[in-house]
Amino acid sequence: MVDGREGEIPSSIMMQQNVFLFDKTLKENLCLYRPFDEAQIQRALDQAGLTDTVAALPEGMETCVKENGSRFSGGEKQRIALARAILHGEELLLMDEATSALDKRTAGQIEQQLSQCKNLTLISVTHRLDPAILEKYDEVIVLDHGQVVEKGAYRELLARKGALQELVQEEEDAPLPQ
Repeated sequence: MVDGREGEIPSSIMMQQNVFLFDKTLKENLCLYRPFDEAQIQRALDQAGLTDTVAALPEGMETCVKENGSRFSGGEKQRIALARAILHGEELLLMDEATSALDKRTAGQIEQQLSQCKNLTLISVTHRLDPAILEKYDEVIVLDHGQVVEKGAYRELLARKGALQELVQEEEDAPLPQ
C-alpha cells in the first residue's frame, strides 16, 4: 500500500555516503548505459554543483574516473552520485549521509536544489543539523537507538524542547575543530 491505497511503489534510488564509481568515463558513470541528451546531463551537473569540476577535467565528461573514482575527492564523488540520481529522475531519493563529505555551504546548496525538484520525494538520513536545511522538510523524524522518539515539522519539534532540541543544543555547544 502506498499512501493508504493499493498501488505501486515509486521508482527509487539510494545515495550512500560511500559512492561506488566504475572504472569508466564520467559520462558512463552518470548515465549507467541509459540514453540521455547533453541538456539533461548538464542540468544534473548544474544541480549537483559539478559544472566547474567537470570543466576543469582534462577530457571533460569523457575523463576516466579511474578505479572507484580515485581521481575525485569524497565530496566530488558524492556530487557525482547526486548528479546520477538527478539524471535518472526517480520519484523517491533516499540519501544516507549523502552529503557528509561536503562542507556545510555546498551541502546546503545541493539540498536547496533537490527541494526544488518537482515530483521528488526526498528522505535524508543525516547527523548534520542545519536549521536552514531541516526547515525545508515536510517532516523531521528523530531516532534514538533505532526507535522513533519524535516526528513533526522542524520548528514544531524545537518548540517541544524534546529530543531534537537537545541534539541541536549539543551541536551548538560542541567545540569547533581546530
